[in-house]
Amino acid sequence: MESLRNYLVTEQEVINKFRNSDLNKTPFSVESNIEWRNGHNVFEFDIVIRYDNIPLAVVEIKQSLKNLHSIGLAKKQITRAFDFFNCKYGVITDNDDFYLFEINNRENYEKLNLNEIISKIQQVSEPKQLVIENLKQILDNNDLGEFVGKLEQHDGAIYFKDNEETLFWEKLLESKENCPKLLYRYSTFDTAFLILKNGTYRMNGIVGMNDTSEIDYFDDYCYTNKNKPSYQILNNLFISSCCSLKDNLTMWRLYGDEAKGICLVFEIRHNENKDFMLQTVSYANDKNKNDRLELLRKLLKNKVVFNDIDKWKHFFKASDYSIEKEIRLLFFDNNTENRKEIDWIKTAGHSIINPYVEFDITKPEFPLKLKEIVLGPKCPEIKTNENQLKEIIRLKGY
Repeated sequence: MESLRNYLVTEQEVINKFRNSDLNKTPFSVESNIEWRNGHNVFEFDIVIRYDNIPLAVVEIKQSLKNLHSIGLAKKQITRAFDFFNCKYGVITDNDDFYLFEINNRENYEKLNLNEIISKIQQVSEPKQLVIENLKQILDNNDLGEFVGKLEQHDGAIYFKDNEETLFWEKLLESKENCPKLLYRYSTFDTAFLILKNGTYRMNGIVGMNDTSEIDYFDDYCYTNKNKPSYQILNNLFISSCCSLKDNLTMWRLYGDEAKGICLVFEIRHNENKDFMLQTVSYANDKNKNDRLELLRKLLKNKVVFNDIDKWKHFFKASDYSIEKEIRLLFFDNNTENRKEIDWIKTAGHSIINPYVEFDITKPEFPLKLKEIVLGPKCPEIKTNENQLKEIIRLKGY
């Protein structure tokens, strides 16, 4: 208990020194005991120093820095801070000794007195230049340096020029490289029957997804606190899921009605309809960390604004689903005049009132072309139903 009391005294003394310094005068600010959540992990940083609300330095306080072990633990926390905040400086101290790190030389540190550290931190570039430097380093480190020159600053925020945001998302997700030529959708036998009978493909509103927590996955990962999109926005988004797994036992079991259903095989139509987005899903690793989301979190902290983030964020999922190898089709309806084409259902799984929209599968505007229907190995009356489906196809002239 005595050791804890001594540490708390040391911590408060250091916090007071920084709060009483010029680093707590506009445009600088000093914040203490900052929490950052990464999945299920919570990290606490003793002091974060900001310049014009941009993280500039992080201070880690230890009771003693007289041995290498204490210094090693402090350096580890500073490294986390560099990764989370992308700040320029890190400081470790026990209130007697002060050591300064720089993000570009994080393995080496120099011993300085407090006034020297404050003076060095104060020698910061203008906010605009600081933001650009941070962004350049973040993007370069993720093989996305080509986009540095395609950003522009307005009213304290950073925006992509022209259509560069779409190109950024596509490269981030490696969508063109990873998307296969054929997609597979496992479903019930009734689904195949209705598609052929009506010649339409249904996409359901994103609000009524099987796992409703997926809607919040991106926001929970990337933001400390964010207002959820309105239902007016969410009800404009419609989703359908396929995968790259052919004749897969797990997919038959999970989505193919225990192999009594069907698998629809689609070929991708390449058209210019920008209301549709077809992308591979990016999964977190087995530790539930997603490097792409780590990058996006840094960009958001550095005031980058993504105009289409409420669409693209639905192509990220937790590691629990990685076995599915999902490819998602997203449709964004921004034409309110077409509202009469949208209908509503109550979902069977969650009893959620949900919109849906149907598309003519014979029209080239729809990005998926039905090539094959595979009946599950346990499909009832499989021979008879196979012949009947063929007869529907013949009579409909597909």
